[in-house]
This record gives sequence, structure tokens and C-alpha cells, in this order.
Amino acid sequence: VQKQLLGKKFIKKEFETRTKSKISKKEKLKIRKNLLEKKLAGEAAAKQEKKDKKKREKTVIVKDIKPLVDDLLDIEEEIKKDDDLRKTKKDKKKKLSKSTLKVLYL
Repeated sequence: VQKQLLGKKFIKKEFETRTKSKISKKEKLKIRKNLLEKKLAGEAAAKQEKKDKKKREKTVIVKDIKPLVDDLLDIEEEIKKDDDLRKTKKDKKKKLSKSTLKVLYL
């Protein structure tokens, strides 16, 4: 599958379907280079994350707390949203009944 993604036929078909014209050799090389760079960048990011996780796990007492921190941030955002909703509900004026409105306008 990976060979198909970087294959010449794949690049040619992908570009031709977008532009409906022939593609030059230089353009093919640029596209292939960009695909390879994306692939290598993804692998490097995954490798760095793995390395960071091992480093966090070596912490003596708590080990890997990143998932906990992420969850706390999510909870904090939800609490803020709830507070904002409550404030907007309180700020809205209560609707007066029709009978009260009649009395006010008389």
C-alpha cells in the first residue's frame, strides 16, 4: 500500500485528475518529495511523543500525568461554559404576564 502511495502512477493520476493536463517531471519530483516529507514528519512526531512519554514516566512519584492534565483542562472548559450559560439565563429579563402589562399601560 505504501509503495502505491509513493508510486509514479499514483502521483501522475492524482495530479492529472486535479488539472486534467500532463505533469512535468519536475512537478512529479516535487510532489513525491512533499509526500515523503509529510511521511517523515509524521514519523518523527510520533517518535518524539513516544520519547516524551518515556521521559514523563520516569518521574518518581506520579509517572505520566499528561492525560490527567488534558482531562482537567477539558473539565475546566466545560465548567466555564456552564457558568456562562447560567449567567446569560440570569441576565435575561423575565417576561411579564399579559395582565401585568395591561395594568402598566393603563
